[in-house]
Amino acid sequence: MKLIEWKDSYGVGINIIDEQHKKLFAWINELYRAINENKDEEILGKTLEHLLDYVNFHFTTEEEYFEQFDYFQKSEHKDEHREYTEKIKNFIEERQNNKNFLSFEVLDFLEDWIISHVLVSDKKYVKCFHDHGL
Repeated sequence: MKLIEWKDSYGVGINIIDEQHKKLFAWINELYRAINENKDEEILGKTLEHLLDYVNFHFTTEEEYFEQFDYFQKSEHKDEHREYTEKIKNFIEERQNNKNFLSFEVLDFLEDWIISHVLVSDKKYVKCFHDHGL
């Protein structure tokens, strides 16, 4: 059972980034599956930590290219990355401090964020990256 299916339209045409995006989709779907099987308490903390670690790895990949290619919207895009990171850190902290933490709130945020970020923000750098040979 999946919440979000990868579609070719989500791709940016850069293999390393598309593969990383697919892994992020897979982790979101893993959380969705766990919620549907009432196992979200077992894996929510682990999944949030993994999403934070993996997305930081992914953001580093993008941001290295931003610097290498002097992408003109790198500051705005990095700000979005920082906002995501802070939101996930806040979810982790809230979960640790609140027994009534609702995992579907995390899932809702993740679904909206990943699709919006991939379809809007990431699409903006495609021309720059392609112009530099990626």
